[in-house]
Amino acid sequence: MKLRDHFTYSSAGRTEDQAFDEYARLYSHGSDVARGEGPFWAEVRAWRLPGFILFDRRLTGVVHSRDMRVLSDGFDHIVIHAVLEGRLKWSDAAGSRTVNPGDVLFVDTTQPSRTLSRDVHMLTASISRHLVESAIGNARVLHGRLLSPPSTLLLRDFLLSLVRWLPMLPEDENPNYSRVLADLISATLTDEAPGGAAARRLHSDRLTAIERCIAARLGDRDLSADKIAAATGLSRSVLYRLLQSHGGVNQLILTRRLQAVRSAIDNGSTAPLSELAHAYGFASESHMSRRFREAFGKSPGAYRRIMTALPESDPEKGHRRWRGWMGSLR
Repeated sequence: MKLRDHFTYSSAGRTEDQAFDEYARLYSHGSDVARGEGPFWAEVRAWRLPGFILFDRRLTGVVHSRDMRVLSDGFDHIVIHAVLEGRLKWSDAAGSRTVNPGDVLFVDTTQPSRTLSRDVHMLTASISRHLVESAIGNARVLHGRLLSPPSTLLLRDFLLSLVRWLPMLPEDENPNYSRVLADLISATLTDEAPGGAAARRLHSDRLTAIERCIAARLGDRDLSADKIAAATGLSRSVLYRLLQSHGGVNQLILTRRLQAVRSAIDNGSTAPLSELAHAYGFASESHMSRRFREAFGKSPGAYRRIMTALPESDPEKGHRRWRGWMGSLR
């Protein structure tokens, strides 16, 4: 049974300075991290699912900032913070918010912002923009939107259920959690969902069908637009239009193949690289290695040696996994 991609981090058993340095490294791909008031403490659990990444975090004494980095890091997704305990302070150039237990805050990662955590337990979901926009249309209006109970309760409870049960559910069951999440976002933000809901739902369902088709056929070296169109019931013109923002059909197939190889290495696969190349549809091991190096800056063999040398508890391992996951949100 293949378990879902995940990582964990805890500052327990470390000095405060060591723990903070490790935590800052863990988050260095997505945020500038600084010490806040009082002692520092962190516990993080994270899971990658189709269309979003889910975090269960307990934090105190830490500040996360996304200022100038929004101009260069390429992040273009939406973040939901659902506070369970404590209070989260959030601010941007327009003002500040206090996120209390039961509240849900929406943040656009293309916009600068800052959070201060003090004795906070919260669930955070990093969600692909197209998934959110399938629910409400233009997601850019959400930045800094703060909602309170009772409108947030179903969304919060769904995230809580995922955190509770994901560790026991195999990835190969592949239920459509992303569709449920989109529907709950739509229900939570009823005033932000203008006309055209049916068209947005159709667009999202078509993208989901394409992604599932590709995922099920990664081992097919001859996977093509014609095969995907036939399997999904879409015309070639519709297929190309839907995937234009992904760089086209062939680019999306290549991206998903590379992500699958990286995920296999991240999760400890000992299969020879030649077997991974065959399993994920590359013409040869050298073809896979060349494309992997172009995408990630290292050959798959070099990347495997790095990951194998890192203990499972090393935050560097979580950092590298998380970097790989972020590609699935684009």
